[in-house]
Amino acid sequence: MEFKPIKRVSVSEQIFEQIKEKIISSELKPGDKLPSENEFCKIYGVSRIAVRQALNTLLTLGLIETKFGEGSFVKQPSSGQVLNGLIPHTFLNEKSLSEIIEFRGIIEANVAYLACTKATEKDIESLKTIYNNMIKSQNDLSIFSKLDYDFHITIAKISGNSYVIKIYEIIAEVLQSAFSDIVSKRGNQAGLKYHKEILSAFESKNAEAAKQSMQAHMDDLFDEYKKI
Repeated sequence: MEFKPIKRVSVSEQIFEQIKEKIISSELKPGDKLPSENEFCKIYGVSRIAVRQALNTLLTLGLIETKFGEGSFVKQPSSGQVLNGLIPHTFLNEKSLSEIIEFRGIIEANVAYLACTKATEKDIESLKTIYNNMIKSQNDLSIFSKLDYDFHITIAKISGNSYVIKIYEIIAEVLQSAFSDIVSKRGNQAGLKYHKEILSAFESKNAEAAKQSMQAHMDDLFDEYKKI
């Protein structure tokens, strides 16, 4: 049995972790003002250098912002921060959700086209199973949104493109949160309609139709989201 040496954590890193956790747990909310460096020194009983290093790390990561003459404030995380795993998906705001829908509109139609050209009978059967389960679960939006996500991620996997699959894996948690939010706000009838069209295109092995149906789905989603 092999034991590895314990890594010593610096004082500044401990301060950083404490403040970060307070931000993630919403104990500190966007716009909240942080104590001054001197106040932190008294709170933690540490040097000003340690506090400054911790605040600089938070600043670099975009978790806080400094306003000249006013102090440091908690900052609303951006979509990019949510994607890199630093901040949980619960921090998604309206702008982040809008950007995710825009992102999907850019790539999903072409992914559907590529996947349709490669889909096997087994792949198509998988999509059909998911779609049938969506019909059965349409009265339970929580389950429905998960199946909605499964339908799209399955198409991404069918594409066989390692870069596409990797992107979906990286943003999986964010996408699932977005699907849940979107379905809760606009219902599931449009999703059923467009998924049926996309599935039909896969069954007939019509890649162009799959692309067009997916793009129509994304365009409708974006247009409707702007009305919500």
